[in-house]
Amino acid sequence: MTPNMTKSAVSLNRHDAIIATGVERRVDVKLAVLPLNFSIPPEMIIHTEIVSGDTAQPDLDLTVELVEGTGAFATARLKGATVKRVVLAIRADMAQGKVGRLVLSGRMRRNGVIGEAGITYLAPERLIPRLPGTKKERRERHEATFASKRHQNAA
Repeated sequence: MTPNMTKSAVSLNRHDAIIATGVERRVDVKLAVLPLNFSIPPEMIIHTEIVSGDTAQPDLDLTVELVEGTGAFATARLKGATVKRVVLAIRADMAQGKVGRLVLSGRMRRNGVIGEAGITYLAPERLIPRLPGTKKERRERHEATFASKRHQNAA
């Protein structure tokens, strides 16, 4: 409720949603940073050159197009040691014919820079297996399972 609204201008319906008469239903929120957590294809970094020996792996600057065709990009600087560990893990899984998921996380700043960027590789054995059947069939099995459990608990 905004400061210029009176209590009489607000009423609650059966879904407990606020209906304000004569008030625009828009709220603008300004964030200094926007938390990010999204998957990227492992192929994006698989061809990164790995430095061997005791030499430190240089940091990797990763550029991600936010919305295809708009020209809006975000950049993230990833620590070299993390990139080296992740790339080696991806290559080992690919040699066995398996591929996991690569997750980029961080905080989007106003200038298109992803601060506090981190990258995590989820190995294939850590991923939830895809269940057989269509979405509708999986939903029906799920509902049938819980309906039978509710019936058992009621008895």
